[in-house]
Amino acid sequence: MEIKRLVESSEVKKALEHFDDIFPNLKNRVSIEEYSKKMACNAKVYVLMERSEYIGFLAYYDNDYKTNTAFITLIGIAKAYQNRHLGKELLVQCENQCKEIGMESVRLEVRKDKPLAIRFYKNNGYNVYLENDKYFYMEKSIK
Repeated sequence: MEIKRLVESSEVKKALEHFDDIFPNLKNRVSIEEYSKKMACNAKVYVLMERSEYIGFLAYYDNDYKTNTAFITLIGIAKAYQNRHLGKELLVQCENQCKEIGMESVRLEVRKDKPLAIRFYKNNGYNVYLENDKYFYMEKSIK
């Protein structure tokens, strides 16, 4: 397996479309075309690949130098590849890259109705720092 960075918006769009079943509500909330452009310009986007097949997706922003905090906006693993520690591999990729450039923590938000995702993040060192009626906001120190 290989982790590959995507830099072109067309590559990001293709990957997002491939993971439509992992991020099913995304296309209802945003224009995939515009979102792909935004991520290509402002985020770091990685895919986990086996041969030429996408099996994992990670996008995060690491440009908040005021608080030295990165933010994971999307992470997912194809259903056939889940429970193989591949999500952890993507988290570690993000955390290591962020630490290298001086980020001190990584944040994300997760819906409260996603108990498996919440457990995954907690098992990987993320803690709730804030919540509302729909979301937990989680953070991990990477100093």
